[in-house]
Amino acid sequence: MNMNLLSPLNFFSDHYLVTILLAFFVIGFGVNIVTYMHQKLDFYIWYFVSILCVLLWAMRTTTETQDHMLYFYAFLLGMVTAFAEILGKFSDEPIKSLRTPHALFYHLLNGAISAFALFALKTFELMPLTNNQEKLKAVLVAGFGAMFVMRSKLFNLKIGGQDVALGPEQLINVFFSFMEDAIDRVRAQSRIEFVRKLRLNEIDFDRLDEYSVSMLMSAQALSMEEMAKCRESIERLRTAKYKDPSLRSFELGFLLLNRMGEDFVAKVFSDLPVSCYTKAALPEQREAGLLDKLAQLRGHAPQGGVYYMAFGTSMCGRAFRERLNWADMEETEFFAHCEPQPCKLKGYRLVFNKPSDPDEKNPARVFGMPNIEPASDSTVEGVLYKLSDATLKFIDRTEIGYVRRHDVEVLVGDKPFKAEVYVAEGVRPGLTPDPDSIQKMLDGARAFQLSKEHISYIESFVTAAPSSETAPPAPDKPADPLVAVANELSAALVAPQTVEAGGNGAHAQTVTP
Repeated sequence: MNMNLLSPLNFFSDHYLVTILLAFFVIGFGVNIVTYMHQKLDFYIWYFVSILCVLLWAMRTTTETQDHMLYFYAFLLGMVTAFAEILGKFSDEPIKSLRTPHALFYHLLNGAISAFALFALKTFELMPLTNNQEKLKAVLVAGFGAMFVMRSKLFNLKIGGQDVALGPEQLINVFFSFMEDAIDRVRAQSRIEFVRKLRLNEIDFDRLDEYSVSMLMSAQALSMEEMAKCRESIERLRTAKYKDPSLRSFELGFLLLNRMGEDFVAKVFSDLPVSCYTKAALPEQREAGLLDKLAQLRGHAPQGGVYYMAFGTSMCGRAFRERLNWADMEETEFFAHCEPQPCKLKGYRLVFNKPSDPDEKNPARVFGMPNIEPASDSTVEGVLYKLSDATLKFIDRTEIGYVRRHDVEVLVGDKPFKAEVYVAEGVRPGLTPDPDSIQKMLDGARAFQLSKEHISYIESFVTAAPSSETAPPAPDKPADPLVAVANELSAALVAPQTVEAGGNGAHAQTVTP
């Protein structure tokens, strides 16, 4: 046997280069296994490490006269008891409650108490351990009995008119209260991060309350009494007064989390219609990986993103933020998320032939909104934004009468990019542009330093647009009061309708379902 052991050792000593390479391979393989387990199991791996250490100690020290595996079994039973206590406190996500050092320490403490109880039974020979049946009984008594003793009170004292228990239970309760508060703080942070990722504060509560109650009906174990309590809680949220109405949706998310857990809430709110959101999704900021860099080299947006070319009022950063309900966002944050930059689209020209109201026949009451149309010898300039697909779907709601063209090739400098752009479906020649829309387009064009030729081209539409400043003044004393009244009524009837700035021009204000 010794010769069999010496042969490999001699081989490794004689072939040290092979030994070094083999050692590197074994170490690298071991590191990969540990890394993989850590990624898959996260903090839970320390529970397995702790159990494995106790198991290896028990196996190594077990002899014919000393069966230390009994300590391992008692230790496991103590950990199970600790888990049952945590399960009763954090019923929404009990497994995720274990991802704290405090929970791990509490499990180890309970396991150690059970093992010590078994040691006391063996030391004082309180129970015989001659056969397997007696050993099993001793492990059960040590595991459950230790927890019973540690949670018992010896006597009560009246202090200040209150009964105060003295005994091991008091120590356990103090520690368990500390452990519970520590786990709760960590879980609270995770729950806040979870509801923020679901963007619950950006969802209209009035579209969520009845929907949430309907989804609760999918739970088979939810009693009618519990369902009624949920309805009452949701109704209280509806009638409560908040300075920030979005907090209602946050509280609704926490309410459902307490009862149904994260998987249920994620399933309910992960695929809502865009019309439920009060603002557009903010593009994520993350470090570009290798695949993202390769995509950008080919002119494509990074994973989960999309490029959008604005040639209308959305060239103005302020107007674009208001359109997405990001009015409270600072300009530096906006630039960091959307990375706007000037761009060009060859083979098209800028026109104002999209009617603000397609059903209106009187040209005096219709404005022309920005549009692009093919023209082989022309180029349209604009601003290229990097957005998320969810953000672009939010924009789709406001682009009434436009269709989105995919994978249009735009140039940033000399580099081509694949972008999305909106083109009008129905057009009407001879429309007059809205001066407010032109002003926003000029603000954006100047801010992003588009070419002087393109800025001059936009400015050429200013003279064609009607303006209240250039309207002739009314005479001080009309010849006939009836004529003056008739003129005012006529002016009111033919006045253009009020419009709302959109992405590519001035959109008629519309209530979206």
